[in-house]
Amino acid sequence: MTATVAPEGRRRMRAPKFALALPSIVWYIAFFIIPIALVVVYSFGTKDTSKLVPVDFSNPSTQSYVEVFDETFFTVFRSTVRIAITATLLCLLIGLPVAYFAAFKVSEKWRAIVLAAVVVPSFTSFLIRTVAWRIPLAPNGNVSKWLQDL
Repeated sequence: MTATVAPEGRRRMRAPKFALALPSIVWYIAFFIIPIALVVVYSFGTKDTSKLVPVDFSNPSTQSYVEVFDETFFTVFRSTVRIAITATLLCLLIGLPVAYFAAFKVSEKWRAIVLAAVVVPSFTSFLIRTVAWRIPLAPNGNVSKWLQDL
């Protein structure tokens, strides 16, 4: 077995290892770090609706943080977390057995029907909104009459 040696010549310049991550880092800074920093800066200002920027920085205060640590906010936070945990547990309690049943117990012939029975209720709000738009957009509906009056 013979060893081959690379020919002596110009070496190709290599980009730094972080160069591939640079676009995602810029995106992360532009759309995550900067907005969060602005929210933190604005949180120390006081409300002033008479200016173009509705926050006055001439008199910074921590009043908004004092309001957040009020008992009312903790009560609402506890209630929200309780509702979220209850909803999550109910979804797991109902969803996992249905998913197991649909994946392993239903025959191939009925699997599409069971999947449709699970997925179709998700479309109901979209369907109701679509049907509801038919009334004002009908030929004798409010929008049509308004456009004809123009």
